[in-house]
Amino acid sequence: MVDRNLRFAKTTRVVIECLFGRNGRFLDFGGGSGLFTRLMRDAGYEFFWYDRHCQNLYADGFAADLNSGERYELLTAAEVFEHFPDPLASVRKMAELSRNILFTTQLLPDPPPPLGTWWYYGAEHGQHISFFTRKTLQIIADKLDLHYATNGHNLHLFSARPVSDTTFKILICIPVVSLLGFIFRRRSLLPQDFQTSGGKGE
Repeated sequence: MVDRNLRFAKTTRVVIECLFGRNGRFLDFGGGSGLFTRLMRDAGYEFFWYDRHCQNLYADGFAADLNSGERYELLTAAEVFEHFPDPLASVRKMAELSRNILFTTQLLPDPPPPLGTWWYYGAEHGQHISFFTRKTLQIIADKLDLHYATNGHNLHLFSARPVSDTTFKILICIPVVSLLGFIFRRRSLLPQDFQTSGGKGE
C-alpha cells in the first residue's frame, strides 16, 4: 500500500505539472489514511483529504469540507471506483467538485474472466463491487460531458479539456515520470504544515 501511494504520488505530480494549474487546490477523494495527501503536501502541492470510511492519520488538519462550495483543480481517487455501488452517481458528485479526475481502477478484460480466475475481483474480501471496461468509462465521461484518457490498464483521467491517450501514456511512463519529477521539484509544505499544526507529532 505504501509503495502504491509513492508511485501514484510521483505520477500525479507530473500530470499536474503538465496538464493542470500547479498552484491550484487539489483533493484526494477516498483518501484512506491520508498518506497520499501527506506525500503530495510534502512535495509542495496544496492537497486536501476526504474519506467518509477511514480515519485521517497522516493529513490531520487538511480534511476537505465537501459542503463548503470549494472547487478543486484536480481530484485524485486511487482504488476507489471499484467500491462504488452506483458509479455514475458517485462520479457525478465528484465532478461537482472538479471537472478533472485522475483515478486508478483495473480495466475488466474482454471477455470478463470467470469468477475466481481474475485477482481484481477480490472475492476473498468482497469489497470490489463495480468493474469497468474502457467503453464503460467512456460512457460515464460522455454522460458528464468530460473527456477520457487511459493507459489502457489501470490509470485513467476524466478532464474538462481533451487529453489524448498517447499524451497521457507518455506522461505517465516511468522514465518520463522520473525525469520530470526531478525537474518539477517544489518547496515542501511540510515545514509550514508543522507550524500550522502547532508542532503536533514532534
